[in-house]
Amino acid sequence: MAQTFLQTTRRLCPEAVPVRFGLYHPLQGKLKTGEEQPFLDAVEQVLQKGRADMFELKAKAPSFGGMLWIPDRNDDPEKSYPSNYVKLDLDFDGRVVEYDSGWCDRIVSLFLDLARSLKAFYANSYVARGIFASRGGLGYDGISEHYPGPAGRWKGIPSVPYWLNWFGSPYLPLVKDALKAVGGLNFEDGVLVRLGTKPADFDQLRSSRLGLPPELVSDMRLVEEEIKFPTGRIVRNDKWEAKSAQVIPNLR
Repeated sequence: MAQTFLQTTRRLCPEAVPVRFGLYHPLQGKLKTGEEQPFLDAVEQVLQKGRADMFELKAKAPSFGGMLWIPDRNDDPEKSYPSNYVKLDLDFDGRVVEYDSGWCDRIVSLFLDLARSLKAFYANSYVARGIFASRGGLGYDGISEHYPGPAGRWKGIPSVPYWLNWFGSPYLPLVKDALKAVGGLNFEDGVLVRLGTKPADFDQLRSSRLGLPPELVSDMRLVEEEIKFPTGRIVRNDKWEAKSAQVIPNLR
């Protein structure tokens, strides 16, 4: 899968191929043009250890890189682990994607080809606002948007809308009929739903509904989290919580 990721990305969007990568700073790994083995070896080392770990990826503009999360390979359903599925995130400068139709098409093609070639059971693409770029990577402050999405154990298809949506083989027979109404693009291994020709943010998509069978959907709600410090200071933050769907197909 690591090799497929590199080859697919290099073919469709070489700017997004990692040039630096690592588990901590300063990033230890480096890829020269056309290289694969240093990245494959690093992933193999994590797999051999069997413990959960995350690679930070650095790429070339307009890609910022992203991250690759590998879960604990000794997963025990009786215990609580951060995740039970491999997760790949790629970040791009949204301004380029929004105003350059050529780049927009490339991002959609990359999204679709990666979802299919990596046999993803689910994938999404969205616009996160209020994030700034710095020499150290992406930066966040009090107005940065944390788009609601799946985290931890897979609880079902999130109830919030995304600009691009992929439903892979495990979900295909369960959703393909329902997605005809929104113009889902059917493939033999999944369905792609694109909500708009240009990237759309959360407010623009707020009223969008895919009409999925309700038993497949993980209800996501914005709740207020209260943190009390020993000094008596209280901080309240908004966070998204997800309720498990009634039906989750076999994802293996």
